[in-house]
Amino acid sequence: MADWNKPTNSSLYQTEVLPNLKDRDIDTGSLFLNTPTNPVTGMIRYNRSTNNFQEWDGTTWVNRILSVAGGGTGSGTQAGAIAGLGLGTMASQNSNAVAITGGSMIGVAVSATSLTEVVALNHGGTGAALSLGPYATFLMSNATGVVFGTDGRNLDSLNASNLAFGTVPAARLPGRQVVQAYTLTATLANTSGVYIDAVNANVTITPTATTSKILVQFSVNTQLAATSGSTNGALRIMRSIAGGAATQVVENLQVAQAGVTGAAPVANQILIQFLDSPNTISACTYQLKH
Repeated sequence: MADWNKPTNSSLYQTEVLPNLKDRDIDTGSLFLNTPTNPVTGMIRYNRSTNNFQEWDGTTWVNRILSVAGGGTGSGTQAGAIAGLGLGTMASQNSNAVAITGGSMIGVAVSATSLTEVVALNHGGTGAALSLGPYATFLMSNATGVVFGTDGRNLDSLNASNLAFGTVPAARLPGRQVVQAYTLTATLANTSGVYIDAVNANVTITPTATTSKILVQFSVNTQLAATSGSTNGALRIMRSIAGGAATQVVENLQVAQAGVTGAAPVANQILIQFLDSPNTISACTYQLKH
């Protein structure tokens, strides 16, 4: 850019002195963006092609290294810079060959796609290379490592009272289970000669599956009396599904016969029962008629 041997005493002010002074200002302000002519020993420039600071020694441009105290690394090599800055060997390791033997890492995010080594159990890992397990499986120990479990066979100490939600499928229950049970007490009286509902002698049960079976039974203490001729009594169980029309599930069952005229009442205990297969999961209401 500028010729640093000028201006001279013979230089013309308008055409040589002023243009040369301007070129010097540009050289100085740009740290010699362009190579000067006749540089002076000790000049400092920034070489943009090599990204180095250089000093003219009178013959050539020599690289100058900034010390650590001056904000540099104190070296022109990687090893020298690591030593000068007091960095450990991890500073020069490849990203796929980092071995951490101690200390702690804070505020560091590990990429799950680039982590290839298995983290040991005692270091907070699983001890095994795992892929994503099937749907609804969970991590569990197999005594040597952590694997995805496909069932709960090893959950032998699970307290069922801790199951806050969800249901256990009927197919998973061991054998047949009594899922619901109801007991009721009612007093019956009928002299009308037709079937009537027994007051308080009904129950509603909602099956847990279409294959559920419902055992309905009533134990009735009867007293039959007649003022003339003979009398008898009968019980009938009716079922309605989801509030629909009631249908008979037990045929008209004659439960007792007095066979006396004007005699004292005849006492008896009658058990009527029916094992129902309603084939529904809707609410089933059973009513005793007498």
